[in-house]
Amino acid sequence: MTAKPLSRKQQIIAIVLLNIGIDQFSKYLVRLTLVKNEVTGVLFDFILFKNVDNSGAALGIGSDLPSMLKTMYFQLLPVVFLIYLLRLILKSPEFSKLLVTGIAFAIGGGFGNVIDRIVDGYVTDFIILNVGFFKNGVFNIADVSIVVGIILVFTDIFMNRKK
Repeated sequence: MTAKPLSRKQQIIAIVLLNIGIDQFSKYLVRLTLVKNEVTGVLFDFILFKNVDNSGAALGIGSDLPSMLKTMYFQLLPVVFLIYLLRLILKSPEFSKLLVTGIAFAIGGGFGNVIDRIVDGYVTDFIILNVGFFKNGVFNIADVSIVVGIILVFTDIFMNRKK
C-alpha cells in the first residue's frame, strides 16, 4: 500500500509545525543542558552557544517596555498577524510553492518565539556566529526559520519580477 501524497494545505501545516517543533526542541535542550549566560564553543570558535533569556524582540529591542506593551507588541499582534498569514497562504492557491514555503517557514519561526513569550515571558536565544568580521547577537532556530522564510519570499519575488 502506497502513501497518499500530502495535500497543499497539509504540506503548509507540516512545514509550520516542523519549524515550531525543531525550534521548541532545540530550546528545550538548551534550557536543559546549558548554564545561563555561559558561552560554550560548538564548532571551534565559529559557532558558540549561550543560553540567554530575551524579553524583547531581535537583539533585545523593546526589553525595557512596560509589561502591557510587551504583551501587545510581542504576543497579541504577532499571533494575529501570523494567523492572518497562515489563513492567506492556506486559501490562496495562486501563490507559488516557493512563496508559500517561505511564508510557512516565517510563520513557524514566528510562532516558535511567540510560544516562548506566552509560556515563559521571554524567548530563549542561544546561537552566536563568530566568523571573521561577522559577529552577531544571540539568536535561535525560530529566527533562522524567519530569515530563511524571508530569503525564500524575496527569491520568489525576484524570480517572478523577471518574467
